[in-house]
Amino acid sequence: MKRWIKMVLGLGAVGLCVMACNLPSGGEQPGSGAQPSSVVEDAVEATVSAEQTRLAMPTLTVTAEPGLETLTPSLAQTLENTAAPVPAVEASATLQPSATPTVTMAVSPTPSGPVVSVSMDTNCRLGPHVVYDYQGALLKGETAAVVGRIAGNAWVLIENPDRDGNCWITMSYGTVQGDLAGVAVAATPPFYDWNGTYSVWANGLASIYPMTLSQNGVNVSGSLVVGGSTLTISGSLSQNGQVFSGSLADATAGTSVPLSFKMLENMKQVVGNYIETTTKEICGARESSGKPAPCLWP
Repeated sequence: MKRWIKMVLGLGAVGLCVMACNLPSGGEQPGSGAQPSSVVEDAVEATVSAEQTRLAMPTLTVTAEPGLETLTPSLAQTLENTAAPVPAVEASATLQPSATPTVTMAVSPTPSGPVVSVSMDTNCRLGPHVVYDYQGALLKGETAAVVGRIAGNAWVLIENPDRDGNCWITMSYGTVQGDLAGVAVAATPPFYDWNGTYSVWANGLASIYPMTLSQNGVNVSGSLVVGGSTLTISGSLSQNGQVFSGSLADATAGTSVPLSFKMLENMKQVVGNYIETTTKEICGARESSGKPAPCLWP
């Protein structure tokens, strides 16, 4: 405000100087265009009076209405309230390099003894004969370790290619790499060969009936001639080949009854039963052996 007062007073002084310079010198006559001194004084007085009036004007004070600060928050507060929250960044765990998995290749041990291969797919059996049960097969292109043999080396005992354990293959199609002389002769399961012709006794009768059997692995088939009728026999053997279970059928009459046999350890006689309305005995012998006693089994 003092600055404005100084400026107004300065302007007034300049104005007086200018008007003083324009006053007539000596006794200038009225009407020559010069203004009387009273006019100058009036102008200066009016100017000073106006400035004093202006300076005397009341100062307007703006009073904030109650509650205004809550209606119009400060810019900083507004920015603080509206700024998008910055998500906290969690410290990430230091990544450790994953261990490279170690691949272990299963390597079959190399047999230390002789091995056998075959020129064609060959059945592997429970014992060294076709009457023994099928256990697996050695295929062309495969090899297997030899762990046993029979005297003469017609059959060898090998590690079963298809399951746990050992089984026998014929050397009809086999070739051995190595020396079989160092391989032990292995014990064989009882050999039950059912092939042949038997004399049969049935149902306590004295009559003898001819029976012919043919074996193919565990399967046995044949015929029994009773009077003028030929009855059909078919069935299979147990795992060791000693027990036959099957049927005795009369194709003419259209009947069939269960039939069972057990071969005795002498490999020459069989005992058994067949069942009609009741269980009846039936037994047989081959190679000139006599009727076994008892005939009924079991």
